[in-house]
Amino acid sequence: LEDDEERPLVVDTLPAARGGGGGARIATPGRGGGARRGPRRSSSRKTLEEAAATAAAPPVVRHAPKPLRKRRSSAEEAAADGFGAPVRCACRVGEEVWCAERDGSIAVRDAHTAALRAKIMVSLHDVTIGAMAAQDGLVWCGTQTGPLLLFDATTRALRRELRAHGGGVHAIAPSNGRRGANDFVVTGGADFKLLMFGAAEPHKLRKAYSGHGGAVRSALVLGMQIWSGSDDRTVRVWDAAAGLFGLSTDGCVATLSGHTGSVSALAAYAEAVYSAGADGTVRCWAVAGAHAPLRSVSVGSAVAALVPMGRQLWAAAQDGAIHALAPATLARVGAPRAAHASFVTGLCKLPARTTRRCWSFSLGDGAVRVWTQEEMDGQVTSEKAAAAAAEA
Repeated sequence: LEDDEERPLVVDTLPAARGGGGGARIATPGRGGGARRGPRRSSSRKTLEEAAATAAAPPVVRHAPKPLRKRRSSAEEAAADGFGAPVRCACRVGEEVWCAERDGSIAVRDAHTAALRAKIMVSLHDVTIGAMAAQDGLVWCGTQTGPLLLFDATTRALRRELRAHGGGVHAIAPSNGRRGANDFVVTGGADFKLLMFGAAEPHKLRKAYSGHGGAVRSALVLGMQIWSGSDDRTVRVWDAAAGLFGLSTDGCVATLSGHTGSVSALAAYAEAVYSAGADGTVRCWAVAGAHAPLRSVSVGSAVAALVPMGRQLWAAAQDGAIHALAPATLARVGAPRAAHASFVTGLCKLPARTTRRCWSFSLGDGAVRVWTQEEMDGQVTSEKAAAAAAEA
């Protein structure tokens, strides 16, 4: 496990006023929606209109983690505004949504308007982010080559680079900031392991949970329980106390079978946990007791993500549709939403009081869609499930 020192932050923007010499280079949207970089030229040749327009452009933040390997050239450039770049994963960070794009960059967007606020360029190396989560002012980004990149949520500076997994990182789950010094973040990777890091001291590895026979694809924290889904077709439940208090046990309290394919999604609703994956089924498990299977349903296509949406559970599938289910029975609610022209890569839910909002994104068609659903009744979310898990 390596802990790098903080790196300097470089923002390519044009100052409001500048003397002679070459002006700073900036990223501006091209006609095709992609970002392009203009050559250096003397500021004396810039008009006031040009200076005002470039000063208003979103900043481009550049970081340089440890070299991995040279990045392949790509014709796909992120759009400076709108959704022109394919998104691999996303997470809500306060009033922003951080979107990890296919080229390795991170687009920081307004959660309400989707307007681009900043672009973070993660070096010139082949760093592809496959998982993201926010906890205690840090945005955790798991790469497909192994390192964990931790960004400051306010300044967007790269704070740390952690190398703990022996392969790519596929899942990140925070404890949601309710334990003070005992807050933690768990990460799942291609090395079959689930790792726990302290939120206050993220550079310290608290425990490595081992037992899965395949890559860990999904993770969820509920009270003192940690749930994980794997390529070995099982869901495992772990005791968080084993990591928090340094217990010598392996921490596994239950191994749940039933899926016939990789388990790529986990979600909590009321007193139950839902799992889904490559076999196209959504399964419901009890939070307390022996975690007995309660019910299951097939949506007919592999599921990449699950999120609670008001009184519904949404499942994003490989057929390009979003399937709405009633959590109590897993019955379908209406016809599937035709979300994308290709498979749905993931969902990012934005909490609200009455209007539920969710972003769906697809690497297949490169689109991001924003969905809203009006609902006056209060939503039963994972807080109730966490309370039940803590009491069990």
